[in-house]
Amino acid sequence: MKKVFRILLIALSVFIGFIIYVNPIIKKYYMGKYYRENYKSEDMQTQTIGSYPSSFRINDIPHISNKKAYCQPTALQMISEKYGIREDIGYFNFLMGFSYGSFYRSDFEIFSFFEDPVQGFRSACPYLGLKMKCLTANDSAAFLNSARFYLSKGLPVIVELDAGTLWGETVFLPHSEVLIGYNEKGFEYFETGKEDSYKAAAMGIMLEDDVLVRSVARFTKEFMNPWKFMILVFEKSGKKTADLKEAWRKNGNLLIGKKGWLAASGSCAIELFAQKFKKSIKVRDISMLEPSVYTRADNALFLQKYFKRDKEAAPAAKSLAEASGLYRQVIELIKTGEEEKRGEVAGLLQKTALLERSTGEIFLKKTVDK
Repeated sequence: MKKVFRILLIALSVFIGFIIYVNPIIKKYYMGKYYRENYKSEDMQTQTIGSYPSSFRINDIPHISNKKAYCQPTALQMISEKYGIREDIGYFNFLMGFSYGSFYRSDFEIFSFFEDPVQGFRSACPYLGLKMKCLTANDSAAFLNSARFYLSKGLPVIVELDAGTLWGETVFLPHSEVLIGYNEKGFEYFETGKEDSYKAAAMGIMLEDDVLVRSVARFTKEFMNPWKFMILVFEKSGKKTADLKEAWRKNGNLLIGKKGWLAASGSCAIELFAQKFKKSIKVRDISMLEPSVYTRADNALFLQKYFKRDKEAAPAAKSLAEASGLYRQVIELIKTGEEEKRGEVAGLLQKTALLERSTGEIFLKKTVDK
């Protein structure tokens, strides 16, 4: 469990980093406003819920899991394969923009290298020929009935929940799972993390209604959602977007980022962190920085593989691979705890910021009509 904890605690920094970045003053009002405006949610109780059988299971979906903090892209990877699209995890990270962002808030000393997954799902869907419904409720019965109803129609459901409650732990661990079936007592789900695995046919894990309700309710409470329960439902849209212009634009802007009062994103976040680290700040948890190494390396490999005939993608991939190596050096230097290394660490971080910014600029150039 120690290894799993580490992975999920990294995911925790992802979520907290995103939440705090929304507004410098963490107030429920602002959080609710953000969710309503950006998640485009629909109230479950306004949906027409018909009858459904006492049990049902979606059989044509593979079980995929990833030991890196890619639980949301992995969930989308499973669902997409059900609908006939089989791609590596890098493809889903790219379409979602999930592993192309970064965030730093100096007063809380929080750093993350990911982007809001729910908005990422919505960004990715047009490229996958899918559409997503974000359904919310404050009533647990409506939540359970809706989940069962959509599953009975053969539609996979993603739930964001607290894995700590799910696994019987006390620590809060934000996570995403894919529901694939149900019976009268509970639901069957596919675990998205813990190990690297692909199984074309597999049995999921059963959990009782009460555990699911408590896991989801704790998640929404911790993140100040204006609702108690949420499910994400995916189905075919009938049309598929081929032009990747908007994906390039989103990821380019994520890499370049912007600077605020106490917080910054993208390359601006890395520059701010470098400045603060050089002066005095300490890294509260080195695991928050570890995704910088594998996300940038994975992004580079994806660009090399998927856009191998694209002359503009090659230097972008090279920059991200170089940044990954520099991040690895940064982490090793910080681990030494030697104060005299601060200047060297800051210098390396400034180099990674330039590399990420130049990559973002390459991405944005690809959105210009030629």
